[in-house]
Amino acid sequence: MPSVISRCRILALLLANLAFVPNVFAQENCAAGEGHWGGGPPEAVEHWSGSGEELLAIGDGAVLQLYDSSVPNAPVKLGEVLIGDPVRSIDFAPDGQLAAVSDHRNHVHLVDISNRAAPVRRGSYSSTNEQPYGMDIVGNRLYIAVRGVGMRILDIADPDAPVLLGVSNGAVSDYVFDVEVRGNYAYLAQRDDGVQIINISNPATPTVAGAFAASVGAADMRIFGSRAYVTRGNEGVDILDLSNATAPTRVSTFAASGNYLFETDLIGTQHVAVSSFSGTFIYNISTPSAPTLVSQIGNWHYRLATQGNFAYTSASGDTFPSVKILDFTAPASPSLSGAINGDGNSEDVRVGAGQVLVANGERGLVVLDTANPFAPTFAGRITFPATAVNQVEYVNGTAAAATYGSVHLIDTSTPTSPVEIASIDLSNQFVGDLAARGTRLYVSTGLTGLRAFDLAVPASPQALWQWTSPGVLVQRVALDDQFAYISHGSVLRVLQLNGSSTPTLIDDLTIPSDVTDIAAADGFVYVATQVSGVRILDNSVPGAMIEVASIDVGMTTAFGIAVEGDRLYIAANEYGGLLVYDITDPVMPQFVEQRNTSGESRKVAVRNGIVALAEYGSGVRTFVCDAEAADRIFRNGFDTP
Repeated sequence: MPSVISRCRILALLLANLAFVPNVFAQENCAAGEGHWGGGPPEAVEHWSGSGEELLAIGDGAVLQLYDSSVPNAPVKLGEVLIGDPVRSIDFAPDGQLAAVSDHRNHVHLVDISNRAAPVRRGSYSSTNEQPYGMDIVGNRLYIAVRGVGMRILDIADPDAPVLLGVSNGAVSDYVFDVEVRGNYAYLAQRDDGVQIINISNPATPTVAGAFAASVGAADMRIFGSRAYVTRGNEGVDILDLSNATAPTRVSTFAASGNYLFETDLIGTQHVAVSSFSGTFIYNISTPSAPTLVSQIGNWHYRLATQGNFAYTSASGDTFPSVKILDFTAPASPSLSGAINGDGNSEDVRVGAGQVLVANGERGLVVLDTANPFAPTFAGRITFPATAVNQVEYVNGTAAAATYGSVHLIDTSTPTSPVEIASIDLSNQFVGDLAARGTRLYVSTGLTGLRAFDLAVPASPQALWQWTSPGVLVQRVALDDQFAYISHGSVLRVLQLNGSSTPTLIDDLTIPSDVTDIAAADGFVYVATQVSGVRILDNSVPGAMIEVASIDVGMTTAFGIAVEGDRLYIAANEYGGLLVYDITDPVMPQFVEQRNTSGESRKVAVRNGIVALAEYGSGVRTFVCDAEAADRIFRNGFDTP
């Protein structure tokens, strides 16, 4: 293994030859290069209309997408831009030239959308431990509802350098979810505080001017003319009269019985649409004091935006990764008019030659082109109706994708058009993990155990054996030359592999908490756990495995783990990101670095120094993490072993 000195010499040579590339391989760590594919489930959705144009914006994971919605039920994609963190909320400037995007961390991004085909990120605002939600752009000012804090006012005259003008932290006892501005007043939806009214005539010193505390549960708010429509979760929707700007009165309250209501918007001139877990409801408000329920359609609707008689709804959480298009032209008989499919959650990942496989949940298997790992791009996708892909693997040059009850074998040699060439029927068993060695694929299937298949001819997989043990649930699996390591809750078991015959159980060891992932190399086993960090076990004496070291990952969870050479890579959830350790001596792992990425780091994979990190709702990150890999890539190309 090269010494630190030899690594430094490699870097010196590399930098001498890369003078024209700014800071690409400046250190011996993952800062050598980072790329990001930002696909994820669509959450935020917003509509803008002006100058004869209809524009729809969707937050698809960590990507902002723009659509021409002049034909409401057939939007045409115009362009997109990577935001970096999962998009939470979107607002358009009145002239449609700028968009504000809040994310799931603590950032608000300003995006120049004047060129619809090529939107560009400009400046951003962030503050530690503040979570931005709803926003409203008025002139050159951006008003931000900040959960648990209040409101921030930014001067965005220069979108490259937004300036904080004022702060309102007045009378906030619960979460602040939305803000709407009318004249000299900002109206904040503050859940248990109801609606709070802030005088913003002097943006440097905003002051509390009034409230309507009876709107308990206030979450989303829309203002049309002198009326505000406030969703209140389980409490329904309030219609407020704002004729007296600082002392609103309630016109009426209406609710879909037993439903939690999220967002509301007008449909035409006499109806209002409200999203909920039970779908989208439409009410007739021609008599505002007595709204009447007209119809309901769909389920699991969350965010909502309307355009004329149409509504666009995104799903709640990670359910159904698409934006539904609803037609309310006949309010009593609404119909599903179409959908804009987004990406799913990135649940698992594997690195191949010039590509990365992504288990993309409901949206199937995604193939990323990583010919340049610093700039991964979407190449192709294959979906499997009514089922989600939760695990992926490469075996004998073929991609394997696990769905409920099956493993699909896929040819990705043409990454833009992946093709299924065979499948393995698992008799309706859920797949917990996939692992490959040579031409063999190992599949964990819960109480039905661990199964092995020979893929010497990928189009004709051959079943070899099935190992089961009464009451043992096989969840995770990892391999080395002689052994398979399987987990059941907090128990790690060692199986002696016996060629094409059923393996033999030779050892087990109880780990301090449930196992989330396993990796094995050179007689050592690396075990990621739910609450006990990473445990390092020595299996050099078969049948006498012992723990020799552990890595504390703090309050986070080590969800995924991978090993290559002298490096250990840990996917440590949202607050840990990617952790890298030197395991030249596994008994004394040495911390190298942390890449605190934006998403929920779930799984990590590595091949030839290229690391891929599945970030669940915000896509996949790719890294080059050591000097040897950087040097090899520079000299020989990205896929040279």
